[in-house]
Amino acid sequence: MINGAILCLTEVSVRIQTCVLSMLLAAATAVAVAQKPVGAPPEVPKDDAEISASGCVEAGVEASCLILRSAKDDKIYNLLVKGEKPAAGAAISFHGTRHDGPTICMQGAAVDVSKWTPIKMRCSKTATPKLKK
Repeated sequence: MINGAILCLTEVSVRIQTCVLSMLLAAATAVAVAQKPVGAPPEVPKDDAEISASGCVEAGVEASCLILRSAKDDKIYNLLVKGEKPAAGAAISFHGTRHDGPTICMQGAAVDVSKWTPIKMRCSKTATPKLKK
């Protein structure tokens, strides 16, 4: 009789431990999913709202990709430009809309650029861009 009671208590203990471990795993997963990864692309409006930014154009990691680091808030945009493209190292201001679909560039928020213009800004490969006054 005593052995049966001990066996029953052991089974209950294992069930409680399994339940507690399951809850801890679920909580840890929820926290991990809620975290925004470092260097994640900026949040871009989900609709066709106009996106505008100014900054320095850089060559992307992948061939033929252009990115722009915003001078205002350091956000990174993947510039998808039809026609004449700005050169890497150029300071520009652009307007466009969120790109719908994947790109090969894998950097920043993809934007279909409708218009870009050169601006007076000093661009450096090692420093944050500075607007000229």
